[in-house]
Amino acid sequence: MPTIFLDTNVFIDAGYFRAAGAQAFLRTCKFAGFDLAVPEVVLDEVRGNFKQGLSTALVSLTKAERQVARFVILESSEISFDEDTENFNARLEELLEDIGVDILPYPNTTTRELVIGGYSNNKPFKESGEGHKDYLIWKSIVEAINPADGPHIFVTSNTSDFAQEKTKETFVMHGELLPDLPTGVSILGFTGRQSLLESHVLPRLDGWKPWSESKVDLDMGSFAEKVIGKELPYKTMYGLEGLPFSNEVTITMYGNPEDLAVHYALIGDQYMVRIRGNSECLFDGYMDKWEYFSEHSETISGSDWNDHVVSVETEAIVEFEIMATYDPASGELGGATLKVLNEIEDDIYQ
Repeated sequence: MPTIFLDTNVFIDAGYFRAAGAQAFLRTCKFAGFDLAVPEVVLDEVRGNFKQGLSTALVSLTKAERQVARFVILESSEISFDEDTENFNARLEELLEDIGVDILPYPNTTTRELVIGGYSNNKPFKESGEGHKDYLIWKSIVEAINPADGPHIFVTSNTSDFAQEKTKETFVMHGELLPDLPTGVSILGFTGRQSLLESHVLPRLDGWKPWSESKVDLDMGSFAEKVIGKELPYKTMYGLEGLPFSNEVTITMYGNPEDLAVHYALIGDQYMVRIRGNSECLFDGYMDKWEYFSEHSETISGSDWNDHVVSVETEAIVEFEIMATYDPASGELGGATLKVLNEIEDDIYQ
């Protein structure tokens, strides 16, 4: 049976799989004949991240309520840290059981291995010695692999610790990890859910219809504007095609979505909707002074920052793709994810 292994960041990026659209990814994978497997250490990380994130958000909320209370009377907050944490843990367990996700136990690893690994400078450990949780995740996957099955797929955005080479959507497992695998076994690496769906999951579905012109009667323009309004402001990336500067590029303002192309794929009784378009955005970043004054001072606005770089601002076109699910029963779109198609990533492996 082909198996998809999920890392911690997949849960976080999917909003902890609370939305129906995000859950549709898991259900579609199972419907297409894939086993889904999550190391127990990943679930412990997910629970810890949720608890930590909720605690931080509640502190911010309390501070904001105190400020607002200076002007208006507020009703007491109904958020309970302990209760909401318990509810999340219960919902997560229920979801995994309902879908049939395999929970991989902690690997047969000694504390001595973790200590020695921290000084090995081998993947998935970092030069600083950190990486024991990544090591436990990796060993959990290795121990769970059945050489007779396949393909084996690992979904993670943590390519710095697991990848030898990468693209925007896929990666090659680092050579230092390969000796741990059984002879003849390989693992395909994906950095995102949508690329995995399109390339491996959807083609396995019996009777699925390839992308066709959308017949879903919805205001896609308003939906796209809502999604990019949530995802693009202050999004930071390494770079964007067409921008003369890179490294810590930030979108500070976005324009209305334009040139929309909408397609859908039928999966069972629901649709997966793909919306592609572009938006003219305002970018902030930094440039070396010599490059700015020699080539771009007349076309890009800039201000002095320090002896070496200039703080710059300019406009550029962002090409985006939104993936969402449409349920004809409810008549609603949900579970939207956005990807910048012309983003440039800092690829240290090339």
